[in-house]
Amino acid sequence: RESVDSSSQRRGNGGWNTAVRQSHQSPADRCRADVAACMSTVDSLEQELGELERVTETVAAGGIAASMGATCPKDTTFLHLGDRLEKALISLDGVDTAGEDELRALRKGAVRRIQALIERGDAARARAEAAR
Repeated sequence: RESVDSSSQRRGNGGWNTAVRQSHQSPADRCRADVAACMSTVDSLEQELGELERVTETVAAGGIAASMGATCPKDTTFLHLGDRLEKALISLDGVDTAGEDELRALRKGAVRRIQALIERGDAARARAEAAR
């Protein structure tokens, strides 16, 4: 009874099935999937950064939004976003490119994109601090 329950639990949470599927993937497919998963997360972080930048610019410009009580995002908001971007960057360290140039270029592009977002976040944080 116990082995049946644990087996069905593994299949039920997707972990076991995912592990089986991944074992059948080629290293190149696994690499592409890992980078794509990371970039999906980075896409949402980029949207979040864009919103922080918009709010910061609106407040810095003054006008009606500032007079209606709009405030710049706090430093901690930028720091948390930067932390999540760094975690995404670290997750790419574990991606195996199997020595293939195409996969290394794919991973390198992802790393550069994350680094650019970290720099944008730092610049936005500085603008927000100046606007306070």
